[in-house]
Amino acid sequence: MVLTQHELHDLEARILQASPSAAEADSLIARYIEPNPARPGVAEARLIESGVPVWAIIPTTSLRTT
Repeated sequence: MVLTQHELHDLEARILQASPSAAEADSLIARYIEPNPARPGVAEARLIESGVPVWAIIPTTSLRTT
């Protein structure tokens, strides 16, 4: 399954609204994200289906805290 930009946005919104427990968050991460075997390290994790790096799909605005 390859997620569209719209689906990724919806997934992010649901995660932020639902405030999942640590176990739920871990489950979502395991379902969609994997390590990049060619580039080790958590900073290089990628989406399982498309191989797109996680850092490339997370807008900087979602990383800000107020």
